[in-house]
Amino acid sequence: LLTGDHAEYWRDKEYALILGDPVLTKNDSTGKQEIQVFSKTMEIYEGGKRAVAIDSVTIIHGKGKAKCNKAEYYKADNRLLLMETPVVWQNKDRLSGNEIELFFENRKLRQVIITNHALVTSPVDTTVENNRFNKLLGDKITLFIENDSLKQVVVEGIATCYYHILEEGKY
Repeated sequence: LLTGDHAEYWRDKEYALILGDPVLTKNDSTGKQEIQVFSKTMEIYEGGKRAVAIDSVTIIHGKGKAKCNKAEYYKADNRLLLMETPVVWQNKDRLSGNEIELFFENRKLRQVIITNHALVTSPVDTTVENNRFNKLLGDKITLFIENDSLKQVVVEGIATCYYHILEEGKY
C-alpha cells in the first residue's frame, strides 16, 4: 500500500512520483506489517522493480529502524540500499557508514554490508543504563545473519575494535 498527498503515474514509462509525505507499507500474507517506509518523496521505476525514497527517510522493519536521506529498493535482488548519512538501529545496537546495504531472503534479513567509515556500536551491559559502548570500525563491515541472530562479522580494510571488559559488574 502506497499513500501520499499527491501522485503522478506515467504508464508508458512505468514510472510513478509520489509527493507529500508518502508512506509505503508492505504486509505479509496474514496482514501483519513487514516494513513501512516514510519520506518526503518516492519514485517507482519499471512498474515497481525499483523504488527510491528521498529526503528524511525512515524505515521500520520488525524491531529494526533505519534513517537516511535516500534509500533504494531493488525487488529482483531483494536488496535495500541506504545512502546519505544512513543509520540503522536494532534494539540498542547501531550501524552507520557512508552506505548500508541490507539483503533479505524469505522476508528475513540475511546480510548487511556497511561501506566507508563503517561503524557498529553495542552497549557494554544491556541490563543497566550507561554510556559505555563496544565499537567496531572498518573500511567495510559485513554482518551475516541466520535465524534472526548474528552469525559472523567480517571487517575489511583497517579494523579497530574497542571492547569494554566487564567482570563481576565492574569495568
